Amino acid sequence: MKFSDSESAVIISGDSHVGPRASDLREYCPEKYKRQFDEFVAEQKSEANTYVVNTPTPGKTRRHDLNMKTEGHYDPHARIRDMDRDGIAAQVIFHGSQNGEPFPLGYGFVVDGRDSIPAEQMETNAVGIHMYNAWLADFCSVEPERHIGLAHLPMWDIDAAVRELEWAAEHGLRGVNFPSPRNYMVGYDRPDWAPFWAAAEAHDMHLNTHSGAPAPGLYGDPVAMAAPRAGALLDLEMAGWPSRRGLARMIFGEVFERYPNLKLVLTEQPGVWWDFVLRELDQAWDFNGTPELYELVPKRPSDYFQTNVYIGASFMANYEAKRAYEDGVWKNVIWGTDYPHREGTWAYSEDPEEPNRTILALRDACRGLPEDVVLGITGQNAVKALNLDPEEMKAVAQRISAPSIPDLMAPISESEERWIEKFTDPEEDFTSAFRRSEAWTREQLLH
Repeated sequence: MKFSDSESAVIISGDSHVGPRASDLREYCPEKYKRQFDEFVAEQKSEANTYVVNTPTPGKTRRHDLNMKTEGHYDPHARIRDMDRDGIAAQVIFHGSQNGEPFPLGYGFVVDGRDSIPAEQMETNAVGIHMYNAWLADFCSVEPERHIGLAHLPMWDIDAAVRELEWAAEHGLRGVNFPSPRNYMVGYDRPDWAPFWAAAEAHDMHLNTHSGAPAPGLYGDPVAMAAPRAGALLDLEMAGWPSRRGLARMIFGEVFERYPNLKLVLTEQPGVWWDFVLRELDQAWDFNGTPELYELVPKRPSDYFQTNVYIGASFMANYEAKRAYEDGVWKNVIWGTDYPHREGTWAYSEDPEEPNRTILALRDACRGLPEDVVLGITGQNAVKALNLDPEEMKAVAQRISAPSIPDLMAPISESEERWIEKFTDPEEDFTSAFRRSEAWTREQLLH
């Protein structure tokens, strides 16, 4: 995919969220479950179940309140207007947009941390999952080339998960919200999953693991979430190694060897984590290798990573982008806005003087990188990983007048630096973009 200086670049976000309202979902509810659905919604809407802004600051609370004003949480037309404004040609869509709307009938979407699902809840949880998938399929039917909707599946029942995956693929969804390992699921290294891997590969449904591993006793508890330690523990337990545990099981379970066209994306797990993770995986392969293992998994884990695994780099920082380039993994990076989350790059603005935060964050992340790397991270890698049509994406980018490559590589001015300071001032605003901390880099750890 080549671009001239005057052409709009294809910018694709690997991370966005929706939050359908209960009233939107009710029409997708089978008559048999409507009373139960109404009771569930009433319970979830009680004061005790409202969305909690963990470790709030004035800026974080203000940004949350502002982003709540967008109708793009649930309205595809409003979302498309926001995408156009930010120059986004297409985006991956997860549930959970921070608008306080519950996932139907009890399933906890990304952050479902239950140790087990009672048998009597499995049926209604599966009904709620299908309700959401049906709503999302209709949502994504508006300019469908621009929406990569991720289906939720009843992963505690592999046969049922395969059936729901096939339904989702037939109805326009293009990937799977692939949870990190849970106690109530069969391990991803087990041969039981073979029909699932085969179905996902056959339907070009990539698997996408968003941060959200269980954080016992923390997520969802208003008191614990308001504690000063909450943010640090969430980073470690929800966005750290627990969210990536499935990767090792899949590699050593021969998944990528047997299904070479299957793609896994690990989304919103910030930091320069790939270096130590790949070293650890390769070390385990080296130190514990046997002729039998090498026959089943003949390549190093880092080799499978290069061909089958992508980093969904939400609100990517410049030091992360530079390290990905230096480490040779930049072709596996997919940038993301995290729309419409308060910590992301998208911002509902009431100030006509305010620069576009998404485009400024992209320029900040790409500072000092070669043009081909900028093109890859901002869009081309996603086109490959998500099986998108490159010419279709170029046409969308031109139609919405997305920034050109020179625009994305333009230096940050002094006035823009002052805006960045304001965006990251906890008393004024909030975003996880524009991060300057390099705590995950080797140099910092050694000093």
